[in-house]
Amino acid sequence: MQDQLDQLLLARRGLARAAASLGQQQTELPHAQEPLSRALAELKTQLRALDKQIRSLTAQPELRVASRLARVPGIGPVTAAALASRLTDGRFSHPDKLVAYIGLDVGVP
Repeated sequence: MQDQLDQLLLARRGLARAAASLGQQQTELPHAQEPLSRALAELKTQLRALDKQIRSLTAQPELRVASRLARVPGIGPVTAAALASRLTDGRFSHPDKLVAYIGLDVGVP
């Protein structure tokens, strides 16, 4: 399940970057507006589908930490899923390492 979540998050990141790039191109290339708009609409549809899969996966008992994280103001379902993915894979042997990873403590190397 962890691998599945990581793959969905990675795919979402790639699609989000592509959508941002297309959005910029729309303003820079007014003569290509129509095909870029269609491509951007399709990317947004795919992003919504991925978000639905991510929400469904994080509703599973093994990833219930994502549901708790999503209750924190300012943390949405995708950010909660990404945090849950990092918290549950055992990569942080100490809480200080997590704090440094997310950039909250600039004094930790």
